[in-house]
Amino acid sequence: MTNAPLVAPSIRELKTSLEGLTGPAPSFFHESSRLRYKTISFSNKANKIEETSTRIKSLLILSLAVATLIKLYLALTTFGSPDVLGYQDYLTKIRSIGGIGAYYAGGAYDNPFNVPPLNIPVIRVMGWFADLTGLPFRFWLRLPCVLADIGSFFVVWALVKKQTGKAQWSALFLLALCPTSIMISGFHGNSDPVMIFFVSFSIYLLEKRKSTWLSAIAFGLALSVKVVPLIFIPAFLFYLPTIRSRSIFLLTAAGVFVIGGMPYLLLDPRIIAVRVFGYSSYYGVWGWTRLLSAALGQASSSHPSGVHAAINIGGKVLLLISICALSFWMNNKKEKPPLFIQCGVVTFLFMALTPGFGIQYLSWCIPFVVAIGLTPTIIYYFASSLYLFIDYHCWAWWPNQPTYCSAKIPTQASFLCWLSVIVVLMIYRRLLAKKDAIGS
Repeated sequence: MTNAPLVAPSIRELKTSLEGLTGPAPSFFHESSRLRYKTISFSNKANKIEETSTRIKSLLILSLAVATLIKLYLALTTFGSPDVLGYQDYLTKIRSIGGIGAYYAGGAYDNPFNVPPLNIPVIRVMGWFADLTGLPFRFWLRLPCVLADIGSFFVVWALVKKQTGKAQWSALFLLALCPTSIMISGFHGNSDPVMIFFVSFSIYLLEKRKSTWLSAIAFGLALSVKVVPLIFIPAFLFYLPTIRSRSIFLLTAAGVFVIGGMPYLLLDPRIIAVRVFGYSSYYGVWGWTRLLSAALGQASSSHPSGVHAAINIGGKVLLLISICALSFWMNNKKEKPPLFIQCGVVTFLFMALTPGFGIQYLSWCIPFVVAIGLTPTIIYYFASSLYLFIDYHCWAWWPNQPTYCSAKIPTQASFLCWLSVIVVLMIYRRLLAKKDAIGS
């Protein structure tokens, strides 16, 4: 005769036995059942949330892939903005008279080589790929921007992933499919999206990875693409807690810039400094200087003269002071804002006050606005996309442009975009004031 295995009775069996002997089961059986029901219910809700999150992430990746394919198609099939011809001219000059020679020679549109020297070997490699593959140089010029947008998307996702509400997911969808990004990276033909990726990655490494060294390396690479990230240095330095960490950041970033500029910085540092740091974008084509030029007489130029030259210099000084003062203020609040928010404020302040402008500058704001919500993202993406579409459409049909290109429509679109920048800047200001009030 075999002994049956001992099996612990279930709660239901105990309950039935007790009811047969003594009446209804004690209340702890009811409490246990309710607790088990709540546990199962909570587990089901968690599973549903996880399933929803997985679906949303899959849709985000799909949206990013669709936008990337559109950018690649545009990069392969369109001629792009006049900047494409400028970079093709850079390649010709670099091949014929060398990297330093390109800084001396007048480029397309009388615009000499004006980017940091790390761009010289990069442009050579683009030309080499064009010769090797038969794909046009303009495709290889725009490919790094397309890839940089992918990197920027995942960096922004990592920086805002704590904000997982419906509005934040929607803002990330807009970032993945942003028409402004599609047009600038896929059509324009410049390196601004690459530069802003390295800035965003530098912020991520400092905020999330707490690595001053790695952040400084990424920032140095951003400076090696274009020197525009100099506007973020006050925010970075005031954000860092100690003199030692600030020194490490500055020296490392400067070291990366210098190493990336070799051997050209040794050959002729003076001409590089003059061309790169003396470069001035077009005055009178954006914002308050466009309004002023319309009132005083048109003066759209990279080197305005007379009263417009004085206004241009004064505007740059005012902008520099404003950025430094704002960066100091944000980092001396009771609750210091995240560095990503700070750099967003600096970017929109720059776009609001700058006396000079290039239309590809609109790409600088694309990643930062996502962090402050869906509404400002919609406002900026809509206005900038509209302005870009009108402007690029006029470029694409030059010299046989549609009649509206010579009318006031492009000017009105530009003004609308500038107003959207100011609106987003006001939203930033309200957000910072609200956090300050909570902190007090």
